[in-house]
Amino acid sequence: MSKAQQAIAAVDHLSSTLVSVDAATSELSERNYDECAVELSPLEEAKLSVSLAYSVASLYFTLQNAKGEDSTKHPIQNELNGIRGYVKQIQELSKADKEKD
Repeated sequence: MSKAQQAIAAVDHLSSTLVSVDAATSELSERNYDECAVELSPLEEAKLSVSLAYSVASLYFTLQNAKGEDSTKHPIQNELNGIRGYVKQIQELSKADKEKD
């Protein structure tokens, strides 16, 4: 596969991924965060918040890569690592909550 074909395939994949993201977040874009969060438990709200933060940071990371920039040294990498730490904390809380039941 030539480099041009690889680039076209990558753009097609990115496009289909963005369509999936748009479909998955359409309900959130139609309602504000507070309207969504009021219906959730504190743990579910934490999951929503971390998911949104990770989604935005990941999209920015992807943009940096698409622009050809070295995103491994970009501050967004530190942000993603911090969010991953929150994900682990939430997973531990979820596991403890399930074991309690």
